[in-house]
Amino acid sequence: MNELNYKIIGERLKKLRKYFGLTQEQVAQILNVGRDAILRIENGNRGIELQELMNFSKLYNISLDELTSEKLSISTNDVAF
Repeated sequence: MNELNYKIIGERLKKLRKYFGLTQEQVAQILNVGRDAILRIENGNRGIELQELMNFSKLYNISLDELTSEKLSISTNDVAF
């Protein structure tokens, strides 16, 4: 099994957050984590638990595969509402 690339995942999450017009503080409140955790996740400096990935997936209406696959590229045109 391949290890998750936290840098790629973080970049995707940051792009999605900005697309949805949310601040790090707002995402932190929605997901019940600290803003610092969101900052470190988006910068690829912190690992992400499975439950956290599932929460991000639900928040942004995107599959876990789209969040974690190194081969997929997320365009803002691909985001479903």
